[in-house]
Amino acid sequence: PPVPVEAAPQIARPPMPAIGPKTEYTGPLLRQIREALGIELREITERSKIGMSYLQALESEQYAKLPAIVYVRGFLSEYARILGLEARRVIETYLERYRSVRAGTASEEAEEE
Repeated sequence: PPVPVEAAPQIARPPMPAIGPKTEYTGPLLRQIREALGIELREITERSKIGMSYLQALESEQYAKLPAIVYVRGFLSEYARILGLEARRVIETYLERYRSVRAGTASEEAEEE
C-alpha cells in the first residue's frame, strides 16, 4: 500500500513589524518585513534581477558593499515594490541613513590621511 505523504510542516513566520507613514526603513526592518511576508531573498533576486550579495548588503546595511547610489535607489524601489511598500518612503529614509553613515566614513578616512 502507498505510504501517506505528510504535509510539509508550516514554518512559523515572525510577526509583521508595525509600519506607518513615519516609519524609517532600515536594512534590518526591511529584512523583518520580508521574513514576516514569507518571502525568501532568492525570490527577490529572481523577480528583480538584483544580485543576492547586493540584497544581503542592503538588509545588513553593509554600505561599502553597495554600488553607486543611483543603483541603490533602483534596488530599493524594486525591493519595496515586491514587498508592497511605499517605494518613495523606503528610498527616502534608507538613503538618509546611508548618506549619513557614508559621510561619517568619508570624514573618518580623511582624518586618517
